[in-house]
Amino acid sequence: MKASDYSSSFDIVIVGAGCAGLQLLYQFFQLAAWPNLKVLLIDDGSIKQRSWCFWSSGPHPLQHMVAKFWQNLLFSSMAFSKAQVISPYSNHISRVRYFLTTSVMSLFLYTTTSL
Repeated sequence: MKASDYSSSFDIVIVGAGCAGLQLLYQFFQLAAWPNLKVLLIDDGSIKQRSWCFWSSGPHPLQHMVAKFWQNLLFSSMAFSKAQVISPYSNHISRVRYFLTTSVMSLFLYTTTSL
């Protein structure tokens, strides 16, 4: 297939399988119209060593991808140290490799089995 053929073959093209691209793909997967969409994800295939941090104030749809979370902040210097509880908020970190192995594999399995 020539590069010019791709523009009419897909409804959505996502460039990059980093945090933003994969989050966008995940959000499209949540749409009721997902089974009817033809999506192309373009990436260079390199191993991503990035992390993604976000805040929440309770359960969220990405809970299964959280590698670690914090419910306290620590402010410190040579002369000062103060811990602060941030409840009901918490800060979460998710690794891109974990996102790849959970959500994208689920999307891939769903897509290939529904063809």
